[in-house]
Amino acid sequence: MSEERFERIEDMLSQLIGMVAKTYKRMDTSMEDFRLEMKAMRTENDQRHQEIIQKSKDLEADQNYTWGKITRNEREITKLKEQQLGT
Repeated sequence: MSEERFERIEDMLSQLIGMVAKTYKRMDTSMEDFRLEMKAMRTENDQRHQEIIQKSKDLEADQNYTWGKITRNEREITKLKEQQLGT
């Protein structure tokens, strides 16, 4: 091989190595951005999940309170009916 051709091939290889390095660096940056975005989404999802769980607990407490009140009212109504019919 001629010296000129050898140098040209060497330059092309150097360019190729540089291009691969730039591509790898961009890909690494993109992956880091993706990881940060996923972490932020995970944090937001965890927060929303906790809000939903708390709302569910509140609804359950409201339902239990309502059922307890209904039961007491039904009991009082039955007592009043029995008193009225007994009298």
